[in-house]
Amino acid sequence: MNDVATSPAPARDMRHCALFDRKIVYDNPHETIIPEIHAGPSVFLADNVSFNQPGWVVRRAEDLRKIYADTENYHKRGNTGFARMIGEDWDIIPTELDPPIHTAYRSALNPIYSPSQMMKLDGKVRGRAQELIARFKDKGECEFVQDFAILFPITIFLEMIDLPVERLEQFLEWENQLLRGTDRDIQVASVRAVKELLMETIAERRKNPGDDLISKCMTLEVDGRKWNDREVFGHAFNLYLGGLDTVTANLSLQFRHLAENPQDQVTMRENTPQQNVVAVEELLRAFAAVSTQRIVTREHQLHGHTLLPGDVVSMSTPLAGRDPEAYADPQEVRLDRKPMHVTLGHSIHRCLGQHLARRELQTAIEEFVKVIPMFRIQEGFRVPWHTGNIIQVTELPLRWG
Repeated sequence: MNDVATSPAPARDMRHCALFDRKIVYDNPHETIIPEIHAGPSVFLADNVSFNQPGWVVRRAEDLRKIYADTENYHKRGNTGFARMIGEDWDIIPTELDPPIHTAYRSALNPIYSPSQMMKLDGKVRGRAQELIARFKDKGECEFVQDFAILFPITIFLEMIDLPVERLEQFLEWENQLLRGTDRDIQVASVRAVKELLMETIAERRKNPGDDLISKCMTLEVDGRKWNDREVFGHAFNLYLGGLDTVTANLSLQFRHLAENPQDQVTMRENTPQQNVVAVEELLRAFAAVSTQRIVTREHQLHGHTLLPGDVVSMSTPLAGRDPEAYADPQEVRLDRKPMHVTLGHSIHRCLGQHLARRELQTAIEEFVKVIPMFRIQEGFRVPWHTGNIIQVTELPLRWG
C-alpha cells in the first residue's frame, strides 16, 4: 500500500486505531470502539488503516460524502494495492478507476447491475434462501454464519460468475487472506492464485461464452471497442472481492442484532415487505461493515490537518453510520428511521452490486422469520467480532423453540 508521506509533528502526530486491528474481539465494536472514536477529533492520523500502514481516519459522514465526490484532491488508482503486491499495475474495475475513465466503464457496467436486472434474480435469491433454511428449520438450531450467511450470497454469486461451487472453501480461503490476512507472503500468494483462476476462466469463456457475468463483460465496449482480457480480469477481480464477502458480513451483523434484540425481531416479523425495506436501511446504517480507501492527489487542508500527495484516507462506513453529528441517537437502532447513509457508497462511487445486496438482505430476513420461530443466541456464547477493513461476526449459534 502507499506509505504516508512524512512532515514535521505535531500536524502529523500518529495514534493507533483499534477499529482497523485485524483480530477477534468480544465486545461489539459498533458499541465500544466506534463511539470512542467519535468522542475524539474529526480527523486523525493512525498507524494501521491498511495492512498496518498509516493513513488518515475521517469519522464524520459529511466529510466522507465530500471525499467520495472530490475527484480533484483524492483518487482511487491503486487504492487496494493488490496489483502492486505482485509487481503489476492492472486496475480493479471500477473500484480503482477515477473520472473520466471511471465514467466510461461504469456506464458500460450499470445496465448489467440495474434494479430491473437484479429483480430478475428474485426467484433465484428467494429459492436459495428457502433451500438453505429448510436444511435446519426442524433442528431448532443452526450455526448461522456457516449454515446460511456464507452459503446464501456466495453460492448465488458463484452461479452468476459460473465458478464451481465445490471449490467454495478454497475461494473463501484466498479471499479471507486478501481482506483479513496479516501475513504478507500469504497475501501475495493469494493474489497470484486468484489471478490465475480468473485468467484461466476468461480464456475458457472466450472459447465457450455463456450467460455468466464474465461472458457478459466480453460483450461490453469502451471507446468504441470490446473489452480486452486485462479489463475483463479487472472487473472479475472486483466481483471476486465483493461477491464473496460483503453480504455475508452484513448478514452476520444484522442477525446478531435481531437475535439479541427480540423486540426488533418481532417488528421485522410484523412488518410488511415495504416496511422491512426501510428497516434494512437502518440495519445497514447501524451495522455498516466496510472501510475502503482513497489516496490524496494533491496537498490540501482538512479540519486543520495537512494532507499530502500519497497519503491514504480511510473511508470507514462503520464510523459514518454511527456519526452523532449525522444521526440523532446514532447508537439506537430505529427500524423506521429512514436514514440517508453511505454504507453502500456515495455519489459516483455507489456500490455496483448495491441492488443485489439489498435484495439478498431483505429476502434473507423475510424468509428466515417466515419459517423460523423467535430465535436467540445460544446461552452463554460470547459473540466474536473480527475487526479490520471489514467488520464481521465470525460465529453465531442460533437457537429457537
